[in-house]
Amino acid sequence: MWPGVARTLVCEQAEAGLFAEPEDAASIAAAIERLADHRDEAATMGQRGRSWVEGNASRRGLAAKYAGILESLAR
Repeated sequence: MWPGVARTLVCEQAEAGLFAEPEDAASIAAAIERLADHRDEAATMGQRGRSWVEGNASRRGLAAKYAGILESLAR
């Protein structure tokens, strides 16, 4: 398995995508075919990706995390 930050964030944490081996046309094609054949699953991944970004990478999500950290330090 190939390590990487994007794979960890997208595939493992957000559960919002499929992994394909880099520069492996067959692996990439298989991932594309799976998404094309399972449109409900692809839509669910898209929703999970949006939710993950809103909660973890948006200004509002990051501000809420930082506020929580600062509040815990102030106690």
